[in-house]
Amino acid sequence: MGIPVGKLALYTVFGGVRPSACLPITIDVGTNNEQLLKDEFYIGLRQKRPTGEEYYNFLEEFMKVVKQIYGEKVPVQYEDFANHDAFELMVKYGTTHLVFNDNIRGTAVVVLAGLVASLKLLGWSLVEHTFLFFGAGEIWMIFLPLLVSIADMDGLFSLKHIETILKSLHCASCRSFRDHKLELV
Repeated sequence: MGIPVGKLALYTVFGGVRPSACLPITIDVGTNNEQLLKDEFYIGLRQKRPTGEEYYNFLEEFMKVVKQIYGEKVPVQYEDFANHDAFELMVKYGTTHLVFNDNIRGTAVVVLAGLVASLKLLGWSLVEHTFLFFGAGEIWMIFLPLLVSIADMDGLFSLKHIETILKSLHCASCRSFRDHKLELV
């Protein structure tokens, strides 16, 4: 329960959110780690983690109930989901719920804030730099649109450039990755 309570503390201290307006929840659906399942001190649910339809049906039910009980505008922050699940959840619920994944979006925002602050401190412009996004990392797929939106404020280029960049990926695994992530842009 440490992470949800820790996030609640951050929202309270830095965001002014009343603690009574937050409900920290930990969803434990088990683990596939055999060593943990055999560990007498493991405090998690002692069962194999469901996958596929069973897993997503459970999360669907959870999201419906949260919205039903707390209304249309309740934000749901989730984190420490496997990256492929986290992106699936952002795509699936991004237009119907207020969802935020700190591991992906939060990190991207912090990186962007650091970049913008550094450029400002040094008196440099975004246009003076070239950025290389190497690998199939999840965070850059969120960071790139943010970077483009900052550049677009200066009239440098628009979100259409992201699609052009992603469509230029040539390897088969890159195309598969690109097609999956392009839905988030």
